[in-house]
Amino acid sequence: MSANNFHDFALRINAQYQQMSRGTLFITCADKGEVWNQYLKAFPEGTNPIYRTNTEHDCSCCRNFIKNIGRLVSIQNNRTVSVWDAPDLSYPYNVVASTMASFVKGHEIKSVFRTKEREFGDMTTYQQGESGLTNWNHLWGVINTEHRAMVPATLMSLANSTAAVLKRGLEEINNKSLETILDLIENNTIYRGAEFKNAVVGFFGLKTKYGVADNKHLFHWAHFKTPHARFRNTAIGTLAQDLSAGVDVEKAVHKYEAMVAPQNYKRPTALITQGMIDQATKTIQELGFEPALHRRLATIHDISVNNVLYVDNDVRGQMKDGIEGLLMKHAKIAAPVMSKAVQITGGDFLKNVLPRAHYIELFLENKHLNNFVNLTTSQFEECDANLLFKWSNNFAWSYDGDVTDSIKERVKRAGGSVEGDVCCRLSWDYTDDLDFHMQEPWHRGMHIYFRNVRKLSLNGGMLDLDANGCDGMKDEPCENIFYKDKHGMRPGKYELSVHNYIARHQGKKQGFEVEIELNGETHQFVYDMRIRGTETIQIASIEVTDSHELILHPILPVTGGSATKEKWGLKTQQLIPVEAITWSPNFWNDDRTGNLHWFFFLADCKNPNQARSLYNEFLNPALEKHRKVFEVLGAKLRCPVADDQLAGVGFSSTRKDKMTLVVTTEQTKRIYTVEF
Repeated sequence: MSANNFHDFALRINAQYQQMSRGTLFITCADKGEVWNQYLKAFPEGTNPIYRTNTEHDCSCCRNFIKNIGRLVSIQNNRTVSVWDAPDLSYPYNVVASTMASFVKGHEIKSVFRTKEREFGDMTTYQQGESGLTNWNHLWGVINTEHRAMVPATLMSLANSTAAVLKRGLEEINNKSLETILDLIENNTIYRGAEFKNAVVGFFGLKTKYGVADNKHLFHWAHFKTPHARFRNTAIGTLAQDLSAGVDVEKAVHKYEAMVAPQNYKRPTALITQGMIDQATKTIQELGFEPALHRRLATIHDISVNNVLYVDNDVRGQMKDGIEGLLMKHAKIAAPVMSKAVQITGGDFLKNVLPRAHYIELFLENKHLNNFVNLTTSQFEECDANLLFKWSNNFAWSYDGDVTDSIKERVKRAGGSVEGDVCCRLSWDYTDDLDFHMQEPWHRGMHIYFRNVRKLSLNGGMLDLDANGCDGMKDEPCENIFYKDKHGMRPGKYELSVHNYIARHQGKKQGFEVEIELNGETHQFVYDMRIRGTETIQIASIEVTDSHELILHPILPVTGGSATKEKWGLKTQQLIPVEAITWSPNFWNDDRTGNLHWFFFLADCKNPNQARSLYNEFLNPALEKHRKVFEVLGAKLRCPVADDQLAGVGFSSTRKDKMTLVVTTEQTKRIYTVEF
């Protein structure tokens, strides 16, 4: 194939292939031999003469190229493009290319293309003959990194299944079902609805594009890399399927909540009918509970000294039956060394420390932002005779769930995955393009970073968000690398770092925050200096042992959260005076109902928002049958904002929590790390 016009043909085919390979490539013809035979038959008569024993264009190098790259297409502007669509070809290769293009694009896409080969074909080979050295030109193509894999079948299978899931979702889920789900989310009537809103909106956007697409048979292949391609196979996607199939809303939502809610979940914002409201109203009136539904934030004046474990001397006189002046004023004792904290259990703290305490301060950390809590009570004292709850008083509590600056919440809002045995999250607040990098162990490992965003590594890891870069500029930039199952991770060290790819920002904001969540336990890091352009900061390595245990090896110091944050009038990373310590009202007096909570009410702590007043878990058994109505009431009947309120942080006995307290007695001042 020494003719110059063939060399020009090969160069143009190669250029066309390079342009295509910037995006995803797809396989059309499954039979490689069929493609090769079609190529040989495509030459017009007399243009493929016999050379020795075979035709001139019948060679092993070209055969290698055509059987592999020759059958590929890309999708551009909603149509398929092949390597044979190269422009300005001379005769006879324009005829060959036209025939091959029609043949390849005439077959449906079978699969995404992946290979472990580095190239197919060869640009030039040489042959020594009697008359000297002859050079032969061929078809050839080098494989881009994106299209290569050590085990191609695994990645092809994952991509193909994702495309199939998207195709079924687009065909089976209708717009009306998605509109219904968005209405349910807007009205807060389904569990975890707000969490899934981005997924519903994202898939709705795909449905809209699909509805106006010219070549619908290509759409699922062109969009299988989008974040919501597997929407159909999610819990919220199942709800959309059921609604599209005509399942009753009540039944469909019940099935959905059975998948996503914990077993003891009893308070979805219910789907209720007018008849249910009428029956519940009748029961409330008959039992005399109507006044008890009007609730407010409790104050120190409302609670009895008998129901507190500790109360500061300055507030004791304000209590319902308080006695003034029993405690000494704050002693002038030297501050303890924070690093010498005494480790102690909640039981030991109650038994051995509180009885001697004169003054207590709590070290409020960023990890406590989820623990902020209010005590609530009835507006009318006469309601005590008609107990709304399972215990013998009308006090209750309400945790605040709005963690405004949580990296996890930011990642969820951006559409990233927050579930997995290993979750690594990065956030910052300026326009630089910071990039998250995970270097997996060298054997069977992959360098996870923006160049393979939303591509699964062989160890099951993925970067699914790339802010201020591949995904565009973001108001709340964050990146996210996660591994669903640690058992799929090859043993070795996984090294996490942050790189400043583009330094754009000129202002005062600097640094970044990182969360590493391993098996549900979160470790937080902060880098509070400017990270220069092209600079890389090593965060930590995560060791996966042979038995698939996860061990964190920090490089940056582990912190309780980062720079100081503000919530409910308090600043974190500081000592806050404790005004009172109580158990939750379900453990006051002789009650022992449900789970125990420890409440630490803090000086100057004020919830600026209305607090929820009713939860179905608290309700008097006589009202259980009306729990759906009470769920709606709980969402609507909220305690008004008040300057005077009991607010602080709470800790449940059902989960492991730690807090640091500085306790002053008559003679000493000591620091304790208390575990509940």
